[in-house]
Amino acid sequence: MSQDAPDLRPTQSIFRDLQNSVKTAITFPRAANLAGPPVNPFLYGNGSGAGEAPKIALINIMDNAEGTEKHFLRILKKSAPDAAITLCRLDCTELGEKYFAEYEYLLSARYQSWREALEDDFDLVIVTGINRGRLSYPELIAEYPDFWNEMVELFAHLHQATKTGQVGHAHFVCWSAFAAMKSLYGIEKYVGKSKHYGLFAHEVADKDHPLLKNILQGGLLVPHSRYSHIDEQPLRTAIARHGGLVLMDCVNGDGGPAIWTLEEGRLSCSINHLEYGIDTLHREYLRDSARDVHFPWPHCYPYHPRLAGPVDESAGVNVGESAGENEFLQAIFDRLSEVCASFYGNLVAHGCALHIQQAESRSPARPYAHPLPLTASQ
Repeated sequence: MSQDAPDLRPTQSIFRDLQNSVKTAITFPRAANLAGPPVNPFLYGNGSGAGEAPKIALINIMDNAEGTEKHFLRILKKSAPDAAITLCRLDCTELGEKYFAEYEYLLSARYQSWREALEDDFDLVIVTGINRGRLSYPELIAEYPDFWNEMVELFAHLHQATKTGQVGHAHFVCWSAFAAMKSLYGIEKYVGKSKHYGLFAHEVADKDHPLLKNILQGGLLVPHSRYSHIDEQPLRTAIARHGGLVLMDCVNGDGGPAIWTLEEGRLSCSINHLEYGIDTLHREYLRDSARDVHFPWPHCYPYHPRLAGPVDESAGVNVGESAGENEFLQAIFDRLSEVCASFYGNLVAHGCALHIQQAESRSPARPYAHPLPLTASQ
């Protein structure tokens, strides 16, 4: 049976590949509380005063804005239940549906302009990805000039604000990570002909880094979902040159850094998806295969959607074998959920710690200088 078989069942060879690629990971003892304790605001505080709840800005640039918001809020509430979260949008949202499919939701009172919000201090700023990875940068700039110019301004602002201490830490997710590397450091990407998505083996490269606290060392299966790629050596060179560290490596498929820091830990990027649930890749497949009947099944992903609910044995599913695959896959995503909660909790704690350090080192006579935005031409 081929990967793109119409009944959506992956081949047994995929399942065997999955077992082989995680044979190290699944032998790890399950941590009683892998995610660690929730962020304690009285322990971490923030730059505007010890004992205050952590302050997080979520800059949502996804087309499915409402779903993305719920997804990140669920993660952050699990990772840092006491955090105060501000929802932000780009100002080019006002240009309408061409720029953002759910622009009306982003223009609601729930959201505010990132330019207005970031006049305040934050411990952590998260910038989501967006479904525009199939566009090269010249194509993106030609089709969405206001979007790209504003993103360039946002990256420059966060680069400067994390230096002055106005923001403790900034984290860029997937497309935003690629775009930040281009905007800030001139690192190009290329767009693949096929989508790089599925489960891929990863290894923790620096288990002692604050962002990887309580994350077990060794192998881990993590989803990727993208068309964009960066050549590994230029990326590693840029990370090292700009005060960064590789925290997690993808060791099969499109290998190379998957999570890394920059600017002495003030910025971080992730191009994998710790936050995905067991059925996320399946939903992406359904969306993409509706447009292309030959769209391939996700790599190394033995998910059987029929077994998520009542099973009709007459449909030809090998229930015992398929149920075992789903159970195996569920264990992987249960572990991934704990790793995700731990990672985002660490992001919050790390941002708080950096914010406190900046506040303590800043002279009362010299308040924050508000970073000046840069245009695309600069």
